[in-house]
Amino acid sequence: GLLEMFRKPELIAEVTRLPIELLGVDAAILFSDILIVLDALGIEWDVVPGKGPVIGGQRPEPRPVDETLRFVFEGIA
Repeated sequence: GLLEMFRKPELIAEVTRLPIELLGVDAAILFSDILIVLDALGIEWDVVPGKGPVIGGQRPEPRPVDETLRFVFEGIA
């Protein structure tokens, strides 16, 4: 699913490398959704088929970015 692709380091890396390999370009945009930042803010969200992103209504409770978004850093590595 889409959220799995945003949160699994190996999928982040694979989808990011795809245009480099297919088009021969020398740069790529890291593939992970901008809404991933909400994870670090402690805000629940989901992508609902046919509707799009749905964000929970709770107050932000910031979490350590290096722990919460570890999968992004691992995808980069």
